[in-house]
Amino acid sequence: MSDFWPDDLVQALSQRRGVIFLGAGASASCVSNSGSRQPNWTALLKKLARGLAGKDRIAFDEAMSRSRLLDAAQIVVDNVAPPTLHSRLIEIFLDNTIRPSSLYESVNLIDQSVVMTTNYDRMYERFWEIDLNEPLSGSKSPLMVSYYKESDVVDNLRSDRRMLLKLHGTIEKPRDIVLSRSQYSLAKYEHANFFRVVSALMLTRTMLFVGCGFNGDPDIDLLLEDSAFTAQSTAPHYALVAKGRHSSEIRSLKNAFNITLLEYDNDNGDHAEMLAQMASLAQLVEANRV
Repeated sequence: MSDFWPDDLVQALSQRRGVIFLGAGASASCVSNSGSRQPNWTALLKKLARGLAGKDRIAFDEAMSRSRLLDAAQIVVDNVAPPTLHSRLIEIFLDNTIRPSSLYESVNLIDQSVVMTTNYDRMYERFWEIDLNEPLSGSKSPLMVSYYKESDVVDNLRSDRRMLLKLHGTIEKPRDIVLSRSQYSLAKYEHANFFRVVSALMLTRTMLFVGCGFNGDPDIDLLLEDSAFTAQSTAPHYALVAKGRHSSEIRSLKNAFNITLLEYDNDNGDHAEMLAQMASLAQLVEANRV
C-alpha cells in the first residue's frame, strides 16, 4: 500500500481502532500571517522564567544547559508567582493570530474517535470550529473536549462523539496546567480515573504520535515514565519523527515502549515532509475504507 506507512497502522486507522497523539510539534506547524509560531519547550521555559534571579536563576540555567527540562520546569513552578506564570501562559497560548496548519485537516480526515494531546493551546479546537462552519469532510458530531479534572470522559467515550483528551490541561484554565513532574504526579493521584482511561486507550488501541520529539520534551518524558505505558502487546505503536536519531535511541524506544519510529526527511528544518506524509496517510486511510 505504501513504502512509508505500515499496512497494520493504515488498517487500524481505517477501522477507527487508533488514537492520534498530538505533541508540541503539531502546534509548532502552525504559523501566523506575520510568521510567528508557538515556542518549543526550551523557548517556552525561558519565557516563563523571566525574572528569576540569584540561586534560582543559576539553578535554572544549569538545568537548561544540561537539557534537564523537567527540572527547569520545576524551578519555574516553584519560584515564579502563580498569577505571573498564568498570565505568561495565556499570553503565549491564546495567540489567535496563529492559524491551524494542514496537519489538522489530515487528522480530521483520518477520523479517529479519540485524539490525545499534552498541548495546552486551542489549535485543534479552533480547527474543529472552522471545519464545522466550512466542512472539509462532510457533517460530523460535535467535538467533546475533556482534560484531566473533568469526570465526563467515560460517558463521552461511550457516545458516538469525537473526543479530544487534553492530558496536561488547557490554556482556558491556566491554574490547572501541568508543567512539572510534581504537578503531573499530583494530577494522576487526585484524578486517577481519567488517567486510567488514558492508560486503557494506550493499551488497547494503536497510537500514532505526531509532533512528539522523543528528545527530552517534558510532556512526552512524563508520559513515557508512566508505568502503565509498557510494551505489553506485540502490536506496536508508531511515531512520525524527523530523521537523525542514533540506532540505539530507536531500539530503546522500541524495546521499552513498543514504539516504532517512522522517520521523514527534514534537511531544511521546516518539517514540511511531516505535513506531506500525514496528508498521504489520510488518503490511504480513506481509500482503505471504501
